[in-house]
Amino acid sequence: MDQVKEGAIQYQWSDAWLLYSIVLAGGGKPAELHKIFWVADWMNRAIFTEEQFEGGLSRLSKGGWLKEVSGRFAPTRKYQRVKSKITGSALAKCDKLSKILGVKPRDFAGMAPEHSRYPGFSAKVFREAYRRYRKEFKEVYVKLHKKK
Repeated sequence: MDQVKEGAIQYQWSDAWLLYSIVLAGGGKPAELHKIFWVADWMNRAIFTEEQFEGGLSRLSKGGWLKEVSGRFAPTRKYQRVKSKITGSALAKCDKLSKILGVKPRDFAGMAPEHSRYPGFSAKVFREAYRRYRKEFKEVYVKLHKKK
């Protein structure tokens, strides 16, 4: 995917949330989509909308922040160069990353009106990743709350 000049991309706060979720979900390796949901939910007590997820993949890959490896996603060297500036709690790290992307921390008013498309991504892929996340979440929840 071609990189675009940094100022030409209108990033959203959710892009920083997505990028940092990918960093944590992958643990140094490319992250599976459903595991990105796990991390995002843990970090922000919320799940991405399809538009946030696909649009974020599109903007971040065009900007050179992430790469796709066999249907999984990983941060690029561009992220590695700034990661030492990203400190604090998980959400504080998202806020610092959003500043690096040129977005005000948790600025939801400035969300891009268009839906950025990511090649090969579909509603079906999104729903399958979400379904896997919910299935695993339910299994863990039941196990943790099982009456003894």
